[in-house]
Amino acid sequence: MLNRGCSELAESRRAERKKQSLLQVNKHFSVTRNAESANSDQALATSKTIGLIGGLSWASTSHYYEKINRETNHILGGQASANLLISSLDFQPIITAQTKNNWEFIEGRILNEIKLLKSAGVDFFAIASNTIHYALRNFDPTSILTVNNIFDAVADECKAKNISKICLIGTRYTMTFPFFKNEYERRGIKCLTPSTKIQTEINQWIFKELIHGIASETCLRDLIKCCETIISDLPEAQAIVLGCTELSVLGPIWRLNVPSIDTTEIHCKSIVAQSICHLS
Repeated sequence: MLNRGCSELAESRRAERKKQSLLQVNKHFSVTRNAESANSDQALATSKTIGLIGGLSWASTSHYYEKINRETNHILGGQASANLLISSLDFQPIITAQTKNNWEFIEGRILNEIKLLKSAGVDFFAIASNTIHYALRNFDPTSILTVNNIFDAVADECKAKNISKICLIGTRYTMTFPFFKNEYERRGIKCLTPSTKIQTEINQWIFKELIHGIASETCLRDLIKCCETIISDLPEAQAIVLGCTELSVLGPIWRLNVPSIDTTEIHCKSIVAQSICHLS
């Protein structure tokens, strides 16, 4: 009886030790699984989905695609790239509407694209064009979807560089419509524009070559000459804003005495910053 009692007691103790061991093992694996889950969630964390309205022109949209992905990878490293959905429009109907001053048509197209991007699940949108921002003047796009506005991005860059007075160049619409000047000035940036002659030359090269992805030596030489004339005519301008997304081709060859603000470069950086801000 004594041996039997001791045996039962020993078995009871072994069972208790096993139970406690199992509890410790379960606790360990629970902690491990939670840690692994957290690490997995961190590894799977990704940037917000960008909706880009492009095709305005396709040449500048290709610059946006490359710059956004390069900037994303530069910041996040590894094989990271942007979550990016591009809605690329046929530019011909847009140009035809511009020449007929039919901005209601363009506004309708852009509004439709914003709604399509929203239905596709993007987190915010941007327009890969300076001029086409004019289509947003009559409605608030944020009532549909958050927008990364090119004017905000450029104004922030100017303020960061203590630039309070700029000369804006781009298409004739960008240089002549009061809307563009007003957008910068209500953000605290005094906006000048070049002479009518210079405006005509810049606009011609944009539509003759740059929107087709062409930048001949003659084109680049003439554009640089235009900018040199601007500096001479408007010495008070602290920077020249390349207010046409195709004009980013001037960036690598810029050799002037005043800084340039490349709206494509600045806008892309702002878009990426918005897409990854939650990852910091």
